[in-house]
Amino acid sequence: MSRLNKEDVSTWLDHSIFRPTKTLWLAGEVDEDMLDTAVKGLTILDATRLEVPIQILLNSGGGCVTSGLAIMNLIRSCKSEVHITVIGEAESMAAWILQAGDVRKAYADASLMIHIGEFGLSSNHPLNNKERLRQFEEQEARLVGMLSDRMDKPYLEVYDLIQFDRIFNAHEARVAGLIDEVVE
Repeated sequence: MSRLNKEDVSTWLDHSIFRPTKTLWLAGEVDEDMLDTAVKGLTILDATRLEVPIQILLNSGGGCVTSGLAIMNLIRSCKSEVHITVIGEAESMAAWILQAGDVRKAYADASLMIHIGEFGLSSNHPLNNKERLRQFEEQEARLVGMLSDRMDKPYLEVYDLIQFDRIFNAHEARVAGLIDEVVE
């Protein structure tokens, strides 16, 4: 194995990326900080060696839907193929981020939890809440459609599956179609 140089160590520490293997580390809560890490890391990694896939190591209990959707959009916009590996957990929004990868993997002792999420009222004005509900339902339909395609299962089956927290070990996630490979 070649020696690490100072620049590679610096980018790992500064941007959670390791350039020699095109690896990005996404861990912790899905929030603006994770989005910032993803923007910087994916921009750097997608600009080099397009024939080499980007590897994302994911370990998150979930978090903010809008930040997670932005990360999913970034992943899907990469010119390089993106492989995402769950190394511990991918729950809630992190499980959705996983679905954006071209190749989805999880270590044998990893866990996934997927659900459609929660809708909260943000206003005392009924028309504002009605509009938020409409947006939530449209977003839900897009996400369920995307997951239905990824899992190769009928839309209504997937819709029913994710109405409540569904927890899977890696082998169960593989059978369900949430990942492509279990890393033993």
